[in-house]
Amino acid sequence: MKKRILGVTALTLLLAACSDEETTVKEKDQTEENKQEEVVEDEEFSLEVTDEEWLALSNQSKWWEENDLTEPEFGQAVIVQFDEDTIPEVVIPYTQAKEEPQGLLIGKYNEGEEKWAISQNIPVDNSLKIEILEDKLTFSNGTEVLVTQESDDQNKTLATYKYSKEDDEVIATRMDVDVDQPIEVDPAENTISYFVDGEEKKETVEEE
Repeated sequence: MKKRILGVTALTLLLAACSDEETTVKEKDQTEENKQEEVVEDEEFSLEVTDEEWLALSNQSKWWEENDLTEPEFGQAVIVQFDEDTIPEVVIPYTQAKEEPQGLLIGKYNEGEEKWAISQNIPVDNSLKIEILEDKLTFSNGTEVLVTQESDDQNKTLATYKYSKEDDEVIATRMDVDVDQPIEVDPAENTISYFVDGEEKKETVEEE
């Protein structure tokens, strides 16, 4: 009889031990799962959004449609990091009805309101066609300068667009260049080459 009691007691203790072990394993698994979820959340939080992803988000919002332009037609949007925050701006060239100036719309994401909106409209002479050049200039703080050529058959203007801390907006600087000569941008040296009256010039764009 004593052996049977001892046997039952041993079985009870064994079951209790297994139960405790099973609980411990479950708790351990749950802890590991929670840790993995935290890691995933941290990874998602720290992921950097690429320029292409920002452009896609901008395109989805269609922020440029809320404008005061007259019969506008919009060109290809480009990403530019004008200021030193973590979110780049989006630039879209536009043309509008005859006798109305054309120009560039600059869109900015408002983190407080969680939406894109027009932050600036920079008009250009209505006789000039705007072409945004592919290469941008980048300063040591990560901010960028947009370069365009604005031309017709008889005139050509080299324009640079960069953020001014003093004015808290993007400022355009323009100069007349030879219409039949190319404008070349060197991102490695932050220089722009162009021609004036047949003479080649090279300008270094300086950080403010």
